[in-house]
This record gives sequence, C-alpha cells and structure tokens, in this order.
Amino acid sequence: TAKSCYILDNESCDSLPLTPNYLVQRVPQMTREAAMTLTTKLKEVGHIDPGSNMLIVDPTKSNWRNIISPSNSTHWLDQFALKPGYSPLAKALHRAWAFHEYCSEVVVPALHFFEDWYNISKNYSNTYD
Repeated sequence: TAKSCYILDNESCDSLPLTPNYLVQRVPQMTREAAMTLTTKLKEVGHIDPGSNMLIVDPTKSNWRNIISPSNSTHWLDQFALKPGYSPLAKALHRAWAFHEYCSEVVVPALHFFEDWYNISKNYSNTYD
C-alpha cells in the first residue's frame, strides 16, 4: 500500500565538512596523506573554514585546481583527474559544497514517491472504470 503521508526531506543535501575522511570515502584511490595535503592547502588560502571544515568558497567557481596543482591543470599528483565534469575529486568538492543542481541522496526516495502516487492513481482509476 502507498504511504498516506510524505515528509519533506530538507537535510539530505546539506553541505558537508570537507575533511580527509570525507575525501577518502568519496574519491577513488584517495589516500589519507593526499587528502590531508588538499584540505591543508585549501585552508591556507581561505577556501575551508578551519573550525568547521566547511567550504566557504564555491568550488564550482573557484581556482581550487590551480591552488592544489599549479603546474598541472589536468591532474593532481599525477593521479587525480581535475577536468571539470569528469573529476571524482571535483564532484566530491561540489557535493560537500551542496549548493548545486543535484544531490543523489534524494533520488531513490523521490522515485519511491512517484511510484507510490502512480500506483495510487492506477488503483483509483481501476475502481471507477
């Protein structure tokens, strides 16, 4: 049976602290050492709040790539791609920032919502046919 009530989820896409642990969990082959280097550099230039570890500069518009990899615009440490739209590292920063057009954490609940309402409407129309 379909749920009779849905609660609006207003927390799934909140900003997340950009910590070494977060980067290790989100970026394939990320090491703790590399993550520490990245977060330290971004803190030094004021992109991350040192107290909360929250991004305070929008990574979709900032020069973070030049900060962490000034001599190579396509890869950092010869391992992590930096190309916009393809970089798992960039996607992790965008998710931590959370002021973007999508957030995958809400996709499954949204699909369930639409499936439930589709089933309700289908059952309703079958009742009156």
